[in-house]
Amino acid sequence: MARLKKRFPLLVFAGTLIVAIFAIVAMVLLAPGLVGRFAEQALSEHVELARRETQGITKGITIRSEHHERRWFRSQSRQRVEIIDPELEAKFRELLNLDADAQTPDLLIDTRIDHGPIPFTSLAHEHGSLMPGLARSVSSLSLDRGDADSMPLSARMTGALDFGGTFAAVLRVEAGSTAVEGPIDGNIDGNAASWSTIDLRFDVGASGGGFELSIDSLEAENADGRYALGPIEIAGSAEASGGRVDMRFRASLHIDEAPGVDASRIDVEAGLDGVDGARLARLREVVEAMASEADDAAAMAAMEREILAVLAAGLEFRLDRLDIEVPRGRTETRLSLTMASSDAVDYDWSSALAAMACDAELSVAEAAVEAAMQTNDSIVAAVGTGFLKKDGEVYRMRVKCSNGLMTVNGAPLPLHGVIP
Repeated sequence: MARLKKRFPLLVFAGTLIVAIFAIVAMVLLAPGLVGRFAEQALSEHVELARRETQGITKGITIRSEHHERRWFRSQSRQRVEIIDPELEAKFRELLNLDADAQTPDLLIDTRIDHGPIPFTSLAHEHGSLMPGLARSVSSLSLDRGDADSMPLSARMTGALDFGGTFAAVLRVEAGSTAVEGPIDGNIDGNAASWSTIDLRFDVGASGGGFELSIDSLEAENADGRYALGPIEIAGSAEASGGRVDMRFRASLHIDEAPGVDASRIDVEAGLDGVDGARLARLREVVEAMASEADDAAAMAAMEREILAVLAAGLEFRLDRLDIEVPRGRTETRLSLTMASSDAVDYDWSSALAAMACDAELSVAEAAVEAAMQTNDSIVAAVGTGFLKKDGEVYRMRVKCSNGLMTVNGAPLPLHGVIP
């Protein structure tokens, strides 16, 4: 071989190049069909996971596959979302102001999947890309009203499934408006709403996932008044490791106008770390089963047991930020709460209070406190007892607790008996 390289270097190079080209051609032509099977299975698993995680929210709604066609380079599928709960269906019909003989529309989700490892067929549509991965998908939404043609919605979801099994997607709802003539909920003038482009980004992987929702503006009007919100940003994530779950949440809401609401902006950032995953799953199952439980007392007792089980396993909760802007000033809240783990058999609320350590700070603008004192006796009492202390242009409260005892601005306050 070495002698051949010396005598015919161009021939060896050409042969190597030809083999490489054939290998690439084979990968491009043969791999998509094989990868398509893996991608289909992985996407089905993510859909099933999302269904399980949101079944409490989406109770009364069913999703079924109507069609799936897998080709070598791409696949096409359709899912139908139906409302099966009569009460939920009645509210939906009322919202759309449907006639009694009109069919309740179903949501249709048509999805095209371009197979990897290099999804070159995705270039045929607007959101195509040659980024390597198992698959890229584009889903369009429409309403089936029982007519010959479905009504397309101004919403589309694009997604990508990487080689590690993580599915990342963006659901975009284009800016628009709607108006429903009354009477609805007794409002003779009906309801009207308008919104800017809505983007929902999310990702789901083997160990967790997250989401981020952003809306520049959202307006609505009915007989109660006018609502004008935005920008709005909401995000959250959850990550599992070693049987424990860490969660994050943040939100920012600007309020231009809302009947009965004085706040102009609300910002929240919070985290929950070290939650026992198995006990959290059991608590969720109990909460979801409460709707069908005939005995309310038994259901509440079961939920209480599971909450205590979660606390006994230990966790840490942090309210890193809760800021509220009002015309009279700003309110700021911070909180750190830690539950020490315990293996006690008779763990109860007294055990939980003894295992709890907390540190909280509250700061309220002077003008807001003094205005509240005019109508709220509890605020007057809080200032009078020193639970709210004036510090310059704000009133402050500092709360600490450990070993079943709590102090408020240094004054002791036993926690025993707070929770029966």
